Amino acid sequence: MLAAKPTEATSLMGDKPEAALAEHVLKKGVAVASCLAFMVCSASMMLVNKRVVQIFEAPVTILEMQLLFTVAVLCTFFFWDLKFGSKRDVWRWTRAVPLLYAGMLSSSMIAQLYASVSLQVAIRNLGPQVTLPIERVFNEPIVADAWTWSSMIAILGGVMVYASEAFHKQNISELAAGIVLMLVNLLFGVTERLVIDAKTRRITVVD
Repeated sequence: MLAAKPTEATSLMGDKPEAALAEHVLKKGVAVASCLAFMVCSASMMLVNKRVVQIFEAPVTILEMQLLFTVAVLCTFFFWDLKFGSKRDVWRWTRAVPLLYAGMLSSSMIAQLYASVSLQVAIRNLGPQVTLPIERVFNEPIVADAWTWSSMIAILGGVMVYASEAFHKQNISELAAGIVLMLVNLLFGVTERLVIDAKTRRITVVD
């Protein structure tokens, strides 16, 4: 007995799983590509900043020049997308967030004089150890089981091992200054994100 010839309807039905699979693969691919692009850009920025700060030894001045360049580009090429909303919105977001952001950027740039890029990245991994307990206190819906805490303890141990190895290869006073600056940077960064999260949750529309 001969099989029935597939019609246009059956062909379309048969294509649906393949189309859904292709769309799923595309979304995953875009997510992976975005993460890789962010990693490359972030690492490149830190390495370039490290080299520039070592040459000119003026981290805050370099930071100011970068921020001025950013403002010039935004106001020149992306002015049509800049929105300030109401006066209340402007006051809400300028009270604390810019100061915390400035502290985070400044401490990171100054730390380039004393801490290696790899040590900076290692210390930044301590962020979840600070934010998770705070968010749990405020009853945030975050999964924190035994595996979560075990992974954080492992991260903390890795950072301590890395820092202890760095003590044998770098001047202790410079290394201590770099670690302190990166911990200050971590504090600024964590506080900024918590403030932004709290402010965003209190409003229904962000203009």
